[in-house]
Amino acid sequence: MAKSISKKSEYVEDIQDDIEKNAEEPAGSPLGRIAFAQNRRGLPNEKNTDEEQTIYDDLRSHIKNNDPFSTDTAQKIKKLMSKHLYTGMFKEPESSPVYRGMAVSPEWLAKAFKIKAYDKATSLRSNLAKGGSIEKNFTFTPRTGASSSAWSIDLRTAKKFANDGSQEVPIILYAYVEDNKNKFLDLKANKNNGIYSLGPMQGFEKEKENIGLGKIKVFKVEWLKHSAW
Repeated sequence: MAKSISKKSEYVEDIQDDIEKNAEEPAGSPLGRIAFAQNRRGLPNEKNTDEEQTIYDDLRSHIKNNDPFSTDTAQKIKKLMSKHLYTGMFKEPESSPVYRGMAVSPEWLAKAFKIKAYDKATSLRSNLAKGGSIEKNFTFTPRTGASSSAWSIDLRTAKKFANDGSQEVPIILYAYVEDNKNKFLDLKANKNNGIYSLGPMQGFEKEKENIGLGKIKVFKVEWLKHSAW
């Protein structure tokens, strides 16, 4: 019995030593010494904290199913980035601007930018058919009940998501990272050991996604040519 207890004690000590060697942050940090250690290969099995597991579950749900973050998770990630914690996982994009592709109604576009030339439906359709852009500062708010939105550092990727095959107008929102401090999470940061390296999140790297957290300041919108118009 004594030998069994001694071996267990040695095993626990070995794990603790391994955690110490691979530690990313000091003891008492919100996600433990190593972010998502139990979900990453080649790292000691440090159990996720409750906060850590909630963030992991929201990340997985967003990447796999496009589900938005909870308000709590969005706030926690912004806080981690503002404190420069676990920077291998939680980083802002290094390039700017970032882009969001989406499809909206002509009325949404006209209302959002108060474009007087689009007051009449016929004029609106005529102008949208040509494609175009306008630089105008406004705040993009995620859909009701959501605290996050999908963006990309790659314009072509954003255009692919904008052209979703619907009868609505495909648009691209442009936003500067520097105008939205700690509000963009770069999923592609730290390619070999970042968020896209986590278990079920592997295989989505090509989307080059950045997650917008909360309301985002936009400086430009582009509307694309659409066969429906």
